[in-house]
Amino acid sequence: MSKVPSKIVEVRRLADAICSGTIDIPGYARLDELLRDDLIHCQTFVEYMDFHADLIRRRRGLDDEQHLLDVLAAESLKKPVRFSVRNISIGISIVVTACAMAFVLVGWPLIQGMLVPSQIGVISTVSADVEWQNQKLEPGDIVRRLDRLHLLKGAATIETLSGSTISLLGPCVVKLDQSLKTDLITGTVAVKVVPQDHGYTISTFDGQVVDLGTKFVVERDGAMGTRIAVEQGRVRATLIDGAGIELKSIELTAGHAGQLDRNLGTAGELNWDLGVDQLVERMDRVQAGIKRVNGAARISSQTLANMTEGDIRTSDHVLIVPERRGVVLKKPLSVKGMNGTVTLGAGTVVDSYLVHYDPGEFNSRAPVGSVEFDGKILAVIGSVSELLSTDGEFAMGDARFSTEEYRGLETGPDLDQVTVDDGGDMLSFNLHMLPPNYLDQCRVLVARSSQ
Repeated sequence: MSKVPSKIVEVRRLADAICSGTIDIPGYARLDELLRDDLIHCQTFVEYMDFHADLIRRRRGLDDEQHLLDVLAAESLKKPVRFSVRNISIGISIVVTACAMAFVLVGWPLIQGMLVPSQIGVISTVSADVEWQNQKLEPGDIVRRLDRLHLLKGAATIETLSGSTISLLGPCVVKLDQSLKTDLITGTVAVKVVPQDHGYTISTFDGQVVDLGTKFVVERDGAMGTRIAVEQGRVRATLIDGAGIELKSIELTAGHAGQLDRNLGTAGELNWDLGVDQLVERMDRVQAGIKRVNGAARISSQTLANMTEGDIRTSDHVLIVPERRGVVLKKPLSVKGMNGTVTLGAGTVVDSYLVHYDPGEFNSRAPVGSVEFDGKILAVIGSVSELLSTDGEFAMGDARFSTEEYRGLETGPDLDQVTVDDGGDMLSFNLHMLPPNYLDQCRVLVARSSQ
């Protein structure tokens, strides 16, 4: 008696496993390979499954032994069943066509989803002087996993899908490795982590910094290694060698700074000196309690001293300038805002922002946009008299302003439109110029946020 080819035996064994419910994923993969390999294997599989189905159909109350004998006897009287190559080919063509249609309708969209990297977040703010290398990213643009961002100058902030923020201060190069991991190639980033993102990691040449519930700054410089400054909460900083082996870990809490340097093989705390303080101050200005901007709004990434007409031109945007923040009112303050008089009680903690628009005579269109703050808007001051009376309380110490009447907003139909949304944290604007003067300013007082 001739020996049954081993592959046919394997097909029968796998078919039996399907019938008994014991086949696993590798088994399905092997069966698929065998069925594609030879039409005889397909015929063997169909015959076996037909035989098994007949066993089930004929099970009508007979005991197992008698039922099996009857089926085998009936099978012995049948003529051998053979499928023509043509019929099998037609059947396979139908199956292949159906699979192809299913792939087009279901499989390809899934594969496309896998080919397009997942979204990490969006650009939430950019400074007026922002400049990217080989790309142009604006507020609202989506950033994805594996994106490499090269910021030449200025500042930009990414808001993740869960609400954490990563602020970049140029020059800076980062790679968005994963939703909770960013590779800092060079430059400075500030990270503010929401509770659900605890464990967020910044990796550098020297090691990695893991958030343990915090707000922190990381700076990578070829000459100084990696510096870390913790403003809130706690981080764990780990020195890692070139082979990826962890050498030493340190934990830093609020008000503490540290340094990792692979070249020197060191990891330890730093004194919170003037250099660290300036580093944190620069990044605080980038984040500055501003959640996001839209449309023609841009933030200022540096302290501006001269805010008089013609010095800081904003031809195509409105500049949001952070002023004094965390001001504790020593006594009640009454200001005449855009919507009437507002009285702020003693002890109120206030962040101040100047909205500045100075396009010059060549502006072509009115800027429309909005800015959303971390805290609630307390008052919007638009008259020149109220601006002058609050400059001393909220402006930066050496800032200079115009005293002319046109410094403030001109309200009315077809004039400057400034509104606060129902949520109380978003300011929308649509500003217009009245020649020959080209300056609009207003001051926004915002309740200090606990974030």
